[in-house]
Amino acid sequence: MKRLLLLIFLAGPLLSPAQEPDNTPMRYDFHAASEYTQQSDSLLITTHQGRRLFFDTDGNSYIPRKAFIEKYGRENFRQLVDFENERIRAKRQEEERLELERTKKLAIRKIEKLDIYESLSEVRNEYYEILDALDGEVDGAIDYPKAAQFFRDHFAGIDANGNISTTTVIGCPNLSKNNIYIQAHSWFVNSFNSGKSVIQFDDKEAGTILAKGYLRDIALYAPFGKQYGISARVLFRIDIKEERARIIMTIQEYDIAVSNGRGSSLQGTAAASNRTYRPDLVYPFNDNPDLLPNEAGAKAYCASCLYLIAMKNRLDRAINAGIIGIDMNDNW
Repeated sequence: MKRLLLLIFLAGPLLSPAQEPDNTPMRYDFHAASEYTQQSDSLLITTHQGRRLFFDTDGNSYIPRKAFIEKYGRENFRQLVDFENERIRAKRQEEERLELERTKKLAIRKIEKLDIYESLSEVRNEYYEILDALDGEVDGAIDYPKAAQFFRDHFAGIDANGNISTTTVIGCPNLSKNNIYIQAHSWFVNSFNSGKSVIQFDDKEAGTILAKGYLRDIALYAPFGKQYGISARVLFRIDIKEERARIIMTIQEYDIAVSNGRGSSLQGTAAASNRTYRPDLVYPFNDNPDLLPNEAGAKAYCASCLYLIAMKNRLDRAINAGIIGIDMNDNW
């Protein structure tokens, strides 16, 4: 009996059940996966012949979903899906940001050469296209408050008198003070020649011209049941020296015709009431929709800035190339 027990005891280890295989999932190397996508610009989850495949960092290849889960476990599988979705989202956002920056740069280049006068209404024109690129989204619809913020931050601010004001110095190579004055004066005579747009002060010896202008119907804001026909009053000053000129442009106030209903033109209707607003009291310099809706203030400001830019560019061209753009000299 003792011998039998001894044999059973000695044989015990040989007769025990086989060891269970180790089913612990492997660790998925997300750092290696990220480096792979950066180096190869590849996806971590792809589709081939109708099957979804998942990147295997251990084998540096793609494997089916079932094989991935068996190898790395469900938790790593879920993490990989979340990781890839977030990576794709971030990449798409970066691409959109770069595209928006590219579009903004194109719009700014257009602004630098802008020399046409158009109205901001509901019609798509060059002004409309520029503002669509500057409002933060190129989607065919202008966010006027955002576009106004761009001009406020990059173009024209408010001076001590509450006016929109901008100063620019233009170069006039090889032109004397007298030449610049003659060209500038011709432009002012042609541009400021009506009852509300006139030259107020003109001193050839001092090299100074001061004019006031009326920018009629530069924008229209027409929400449901209302219409705001927007015009603006501008002061324009040029100081002249040898080979250069300083241009100071100021918007003193907006003239806005407010009427009920949506008229067929920027003039509004016969029942319109005319109101005057200082730029510093309305958007984007003051959030005061009870005085004037922010959209109307933003539209007035954007249109004013575009007009000032176009006027500055026209005057620059008139001085440097002649009022009609012809190279005039004495060799005739």
